[in-house]
Amino acid sequence: MVIVYGNPIKNWKCIFKECEALCCHAAREATGRDLKRISEGMGLKPEEFADLDEKRGLFTLKGKDGRCIFVQDDFGCKLHSKDIKPILCQMYPFRFDGLIYSDDVLLKIKVRETCPGLGRGKD
Repeated sequence: MVIVYGNPIKNWKCIFKECEALCCHAAREATGRDLKRISEGMGLKPEEFADLDEKRGLFTLKGKDGRCIFVQDDFGCKLHSKDIKPILCQMYPFRFDGLIYSDDVLLKIKVRETCPGLGRGKD
């Protein structure tokens, strides 16, 4: 089950070119499975694109000029067209906010209210 905290959003549209990929900052988090998919899809060793110091079961992607290493000059993502973006990138504008262990494991997510794409797009 997923619990969404914060204000609900009616609509959202990714405007990565307009906001210059604001969410694609250096040190984006990725799971071990994400690292494996990226490694296989890009032909890179995990240490070439990620900090392998695990924190809370997550790893961080390396950056360049304050951006994720996979952001291109046009602010697009090299991983997007290969369908290998990390799960936390796919979830944006929601961000992981923790787990609650009860009868079921509950995933807590929260809307990143600083995303300029909130309130855009179709209802």
